[in-house]
Amino acid sequence: MIGMRAFLAVAMILAALTAARADDPPLPATDRAAPTLTLTPALGWRLDAVVRMDIEGDTLVLLIEGDVINDGDSERPSPKVRFGLRDKESREFFHWTAQLAQPRIGPRDWLAFETRLERPPEDAYNVEIRTVDGD
Repeated sequence: MIGMRAFLAVAMILAALTAARADDPPLPATDRAAPTLTLTPALGWRLDAVVRMDIEGDTLVLLIEGDVINDGDSERPSPKVRFGLRDKESREFFHWTAQLAQPRIGPRDWLAFETRLERPPEDAYNVEIRTVDGD
């Protein structure tokens, strides 16, 4: 019986590892490395995000996905999310903003965001994501 228990334990571990790998994001379809990521949330907010490069059709695309988390104890207006591209010397040369899908975020709650930039500039070495007042 001990042999069967050991077999089942190993089978469960292998099943868990296989399930975890199935949830991993796909490998980039391009050799170009994604820019590094800097998260700069305003006081009372938290950010979590990933940046990757992909090819859609024959177009190189910078994809950014993440969450804005309200760290406060009360509901608040949703901030805008600002994305800035920086060069090797940390100089910002391009930026854009996105509005979250809902106008308010509850206490300790979060909202997801995603954005994409087709044909990102070659000198984009860093993406800075900030929260800014939505008003």
